[in-house]
Amino acid sequence: MAAMAAAKPPEPSGKRRAANDQRQAMELTQMLHRAARLEPGATAVVDGSLRWRYADLLDEVARRAGQLSSVGIGHGDRVALLATNSAPAIGLMFACWWVGAVFCPLNTRWADAELAHALTDCEPVAVFADAAHRQRVEALLPLQGLHGADTGKPRCLRIDEPPPAAALLRDARAGGADLAALIYTGGTTGRAKGVMLSHGNLLASAVCRLADNDSLRGSVGLVSTPVFHIASITRVLPHLLAGGCLVMFPAFEAGAALDLIEQESVTDAPLVPTMLQMLLEHPSFRPQRLRSVRRLSYGAAPAAGALLLRAMALLPWVALHQYYGMTESSAVATMSAASDHDEAGWRDGRAASAGRACALVEIRVVDAQGHERPAGAIGEILVRGPVVSPGYWRRPEESAATFRDGWLHTGDAGRLDGGGYLTVVDRVKDMIVSGGENVYSAEVENALAAHPDVAAAAVIGIPNERWGEAVHALVVRRADAEGLDQAALQDHCRRLIAGYKVPKRIEFIERLPLTPAGKVNKALLREPYWSHLGRGVN
Repeated sequence: MAAMAAAKPPEPSGKRRAANDQRQAMELTQMLHRAARLEPGATAVVDGSLRWRYADLLDEVARRAGQLSSVGIGHGDRVALLATNSAPAIGLMFACWWVGAVFCPLNTRWADAELAHALTDCEPVAVFADAAHRQRVEALLPLQGLHGADTGKPRCLRIDEPPPAAALLRDARAGGADLAALIYTGGTTGRAKGVMLSHGNLLASAVCRLADNDSLRGSVGLVSTPVFHIASITRVLPHLLAGGCLVMFPAFEAGAALDLIEQESVTDAPLVPTMLQMLLEHPSFRPQRLRSVRRLSYGAAPAAGALLLRAMALLPWVALHQYYGMTESSAVATMSAASDHDEAGWRDGRAASAGRACALVEIRVVDAQGHERPAGAIGEILVRGPVVSPGYWRRPEESAATFRDGWLHTGDAGRLDGGGYLTVVDRVKDMIVSGGENVYSAEVENALAAHPDVAAAAVIGIPNERWGEAVHALVVRRADAEGLDQAALQDHCRRLIAGYKVPKRIEFIERLPLTPAGKVNKALLREPYWSHLGRGVN
C-alpha cells in the first residue's frame, strides 16, 4: 500500500494550488491514481511473464520518478528512451509526467547519424536504454554539445533494470499546457523535427478515442506499434483511462502476434495494413484464433479494399475502424465507424474514406488562399482542436508555417463530401508512407547526394501491394561514375538513414525533368506509376 500513499497529491499553496485546481482534470497521471484507487487488483500491463496490477503500475511509476528526481531531473527536463516495447517503458513514460519532465522516445530503427541528431536536438538530461540499445547510446552520448556534458548527471540508465530502492516520490501534478512529450517525425529539409505535445493534447486525444469507440472498459489492447510512434502512446492512454489492460508486443511478427492475441484474449488490435496482411497470410492463421477481438483499427497507411473485404469475410464479428491523423494532431483527426464498412458503405465510398472528424476536432479543406472548398472539391486538409500540437521544438519558422490561425496545415490534399467524410487523395508535402512509416523524400535525397558519384537525385513513392508505397529513387550519375550501381548506393544509404527509408529500387537516368521554376518535376516522375490508379498516394 506504499504506492497508495505516494499517490496522494502534495499540498500546494497560493498560486500553485489555484493553478492545480484549474487544471486537475488535465493531468496524465490522474488516470493511474484513479484506477489504483478503484481497481488496484485489476491487470494493467502484461509483458511476457510480467503482469502488473494497477497498484503495481502506480508503485513502479512512483519509484521510477524517485530515480529521476534523485539524479536531478525535474520540470521541463527531457528524458529520452531507446528501447523496444515493454512494461518498464510505460512506467518510465508516466514517471516523466510524475516529475513534470518531457518524455522523448527515439526511433530504434534510425541510423546512428539520425539518432545523434535527435539527441543533440532535444538535449536529454538522461537516456534510458535496454540491453539491445545501450551500447549505441553510450557511444553517441559523448558527442560535443549534448546537454549535461559537464554536469556529472548520468548519461545512460537501464530501462530493463528495476528502479533502485528509494522513497516513493509524490506526484508533482504537472498538467494542462505543460510539455509532456517530444515525438520526432521526418522533416521536409531532411532532418527529423520534434513535435511538442502537452498533457492537454494527449488527454484530448484519449478522450477522442473513447468518445468514438464502444466502451473500452474491460478491454485488452495490443500495443503492437513501437513506443516511439505517437500511435502507441495514444493507444496506451485511452485503455488505461478506461481501466483496461495493455499487452506489450516488443516487435511485430505475425505468428507471435496470433499466439499473443489468442493467449491474452486481446479485444483491441491496432494494425497497419501490412501487419493485417501478414496475419491473414500466416500459415497458422485460423479465424477462431482471433475470436476475442472486438475492434480492429487500421491507419498510418490506407488499406487496399480487397484486404479489408477479406478480413471482414474471415472475421465477421470484428468492427473495423480507420483513423487518419498525424503526430502534430496527437494521432487523431478523423475516424471511420464499423457501420461505414457495410455493403452500402462500399458502394457510396464511406468504407474507402478516412471517416469523419473525431470528437473535439474540426476539419476543413481549403484552397491555396485559405478559402473553404465546396463539397467534393480537392484542397489542403486543415485540423483544429485541443489535440493539435503547439508547434515544433526549437523550430519557430516551421511552426509558424504549419500552425497558422489556430489550424494545423497538414500538407495532405483531400476532399470532404456532403456528409463530412474525408478522402485523402495526395500529399502536398513530399512524403511517402511505406509500411506505416513516414519517409520524407528530402531525407533520402540528402543521403543519396552525399555519395561522391551522384550528380542529382529525386525520390518518389510508387504503389506497392505489400507496403502501400515503396521508396523509389531516380539518380543521375556523375560523368565518370558509370560503375555506380544500385547495391552500392543502397549500402551507402544504410549508413546514413534507417533501413525502411532506403530506396527499394534505384533507377539511373540521364537527367531529372524540371518545372519552369527550375524545381524537379516530381509530378512528371510519378505519373507513369500512378496514372492508372487515378490518385497520387496509396
